[in-house]
Amino acid sequence: MIYIRKLSILFGLVFGLIVITFSNIVAEQQESNAEIADKGKLITEIYGCVDCHTPKIKEGEFLVNDPDRLFSGHPGDNKLPQFPPEIIGPEKWRGLFTDSMTAWGGPWGISYSANLTPDKKTGIGKLSEKNFVSILNIGIHSNMNRKLMEPMPWKEISELKDDDLKAVYQYLKTVKPVKNKVPESVPLHNHENLAQIQD
Repeated sequence: MIYIRKLSILFGLVFGLIVITFSNIVAEQQESNAEIADKGKLITEIYGCVDCHTPKIKEGEFLVNDPDRLFSGHPGDNKLPQFPPEIIGPEKWRGLFTDSMTAWGGPWGISYSANLTPDKKTGIGKLSEKNFVSILNIGIHSNMNRKLMEPMPWKEISELKDDDLKAVYQYLKTVKPVKNKVPESVPLHNHENLAQIQD
């Protein structure tokens, strides 16, 4: 009986040690994931991702990022007027942008900031980490039909290490999903054709 009791005590100690060790591993992993997301958040702030991919609201005399629509891209219900191509060109203006900085127009065409929230229908919710990193590495849009357009600084971002891009992805997966279907950007080689485009 004493032998069995000692075995039971020993088994309990070993089992308890295993549970404690596993709990510590899980805690360390969770802390590591949080640190990676924090790193991704810092990168998005340094590169200004949040400013171009977030609609604005008025706060006093200023326009600030809407905290309820962080990274949700250009509002799909925001209809814009015709683009005046005659003001774009050499020794003229390089381009125009909306007051929210989510839509831009220039010699490259008209570009709309993408929805980077984890919404599965209109954001990056179904985009894998591998594909996300690949898009930023080679500058090709997720639909594979065109390159990422100006003013998106993808060439500079592509110089980041893959681990940095993965950190950005992990951070974006933590923001609130926002359902917002962004209009398709319109790449054009001849800016005169912009006069024919109206959302």
